Amino acid sequence: MKNITKATINSILRNGGATINYHGERVQMKSGYQVSKRDIVVIPTADFSKYIVKALVQMLAGRGEYLGVWVNDGLVYVDISCRVATKRDAMQMGRDLSQLSVLKWATMECLDVE
Repeated sequence: MKNITKATINSILRNGGATINYHGERVQMKSGYQVSKRDIVVIPTADFSKYIVKALVQMLAGRGEYLGVWVNDGLVYVDISCRVATKRDAMQMGRDLSQLSVLKWATMECLDVE
């Protein structure tokens, strides 16, 4: 898991977030939707480090699960998420898991769960 460096952490903080696969690599998909399966932790940005990310990646079940990381108001939110192919399925999963929104990969926008 050499992919997670201090530069990676700084980039995540600067860009407001990232999606990280089970190899510790940042990913960006061209289609589909990302849905949070469960929240993991909320930590101050000052405490966010490559060591924390490496430890959290170990929680992933493997292919198909990702760490969702986003930054807001000095805090880093981390969850376990998965990619869903269709908007219908993403919205249904979002409702089932009491999520407020899902990420649409094609436009990088958060859609309110309907």
